[in-house]
Amino acid sequence: MKVMFDTNIYISFIRNRTHTAELQRRGTVKYLSAIVLMELWAGARTNHQAAIFAFLGAGLMVI
Repeated sequence: MKVMFDTNIYISFIRNRTHTAELQRRGTVKYLSAIVLMELWAGARTNHQAAIFAFLGAGLMVI
């Protein structure tokens, strides 16, 4: 299955750990648009940057 999530899903995951099942589901290829990546980067606070990029680097993502 191929999926692409909006910025809001990633923000909810980082702040509240919501949407965990969807984001960590095995057997899916997760596409990440350049726009979403830039929105996350631009809006990240220093204490959230590590969480964002640890998550993005943890699994298979196609950018």
